Amino acid sequence: MLKYLCIDPLYYSLWYELIEDWVTISSDMLVIHFENFMTSRSTELRKIGQFLHLALDEVRLSCLDEVIVSHHKRSGRPEVPQDHFSTKVTDKFNAVIEKTQQLLVRHGHQALPVEKYRHYKSEGSDSP
Repeated sequence: MLKYLCIDPLYYSLWYELIEDWVTISSDMLVIHFENFMTSRSTELRKIGQFLHLALDEVRLSCLDEVIVSHHKRSGRPEVPQDHFSTKVTDKFNAVIEKTQQLLVRHGHQALPVEKYRHYKSEGSDSP
């Protein structure tokens, strides 16, 4: 078994370019982060509703935070080790995350919730 997963460097630039296109081309866009949605579905759906000018049912929204949505995950799957990517690949991931973070903030969008990223290590940080 390979110790490190190999990632084509093209994926880094494609991911960033996709986000860059949406952020720089769109004049009316709402950015919702998956990690925030999973931890506070009702709050994030309120943001979507306000953005789309929709009236939302507060009773239904309050139920969303009580729903367990992890049932789709495979049981018995081993935890991914911290070092499943080489240092070189991890550094590239982190650099693209930093670049994306700056892009979003520069264009007035909510910053990435990097504190929720299990394997992210910001520049100058000793721990993920």
